[in-house]
Amino acid sequence: MMIDIDIAQQLFPNPSTMITQLLATGILFYFVFRFLWKPARALMAKRSNFVHEKLSEAEEKLAEAKEKNKSAHEEVSKAVFRSQEIISKAEKEALASREEILEQAKKDATSKLEKARDEIAIERSQMRDEMVEEMVSVAMLAAEKLISEKVDSDSDQKTIEKFVKELNKQNESIS
Repeated sequence: MMIDIDIAQQLFPNPSTMITQLLATGILFYFVFRFLWKPARALMAKRSNFVHEKLSEAEEKLAEAKEKNKSAHEEVSKAVFRSQEIISKAEKEALASREEILEQAKKDATSKLEKARDEIAIERSQMRDEMVEEMVSVAMLAAEKLISEKVDSDSDQKTIEKFVKELNKQNESIS
């Protein structure tokens, strides 16, 4: 069995089929253009406008952010300047306080030194007075001793030296 196929018919399409296919394609293009093309273009235009609006808003916000950033930098600069002024003022006040404290300390030290010198002078004066009194009492004792043992000047000299040695021994035993 052999299949009988007409190759010429297969190679060239039937004109009525071809016209039907072209009409169907034309109708498809018409409906696509009428119902899909215009709404799709409108949707794309709407989307494009939305994107352009968002870009414009983003550019405005970027400009606003740059302005705020500039303003913030100016505020930071002002704050740094103010803080430097405050620090400088505090340093000056600290130096002034330091000078006042040092001056007061010098005055106190001078006052205490003068007071100590006065006390030393008073103690020296008291010691001199005590020394004079002791010398007078020693001289009186020596004179009494001399008078009670009056023999001659050599014996007076020996008696005084003996008396001084006794006083030295007493002073050493007290110390």
